[in-house]
Amino acid sequence: MRARATVLAAALVATTGCEGLRSLRQGLHDDAATLRVEVQPAGATVVIDGVEVAAGSPVVREGLTAGIHRLEVRAPGYHPFSTPLDLRPKQRLTVPLALRPLPRAIDPP
Repeated sequence: MRARATVLAAALVATTGCEGLRSLRQGLHDDAATLRVEVQPAGATVVIDGVEVAAGSPVVREGLTAGIHRLEVRAPGYHPFSTPLDLRPKQRLTVPLALRPLPRAIDPP
């Protein structure tokens, strides 16, 4: 079944472009939520439910199911951030986030 869906998606993209696939996805997930993460520093890595989705800002993830999801953000030289998010059907949630820098080592005099 999954292979058939992959072939169908590839055929749809080939004939109608990515917009056709996006339209189909929205039709199948009318109650899907959208998550937008605006993060500083801009090159931070964003992980949703254990899957790295992007490095950069903003990150927009459409088609998420309602329910609990885990958001993680990390960047070298900054404290990592992790939190659960409880998304509702059709919710459009924006998470603005600024990671805290790690303390610098103090050089001895």
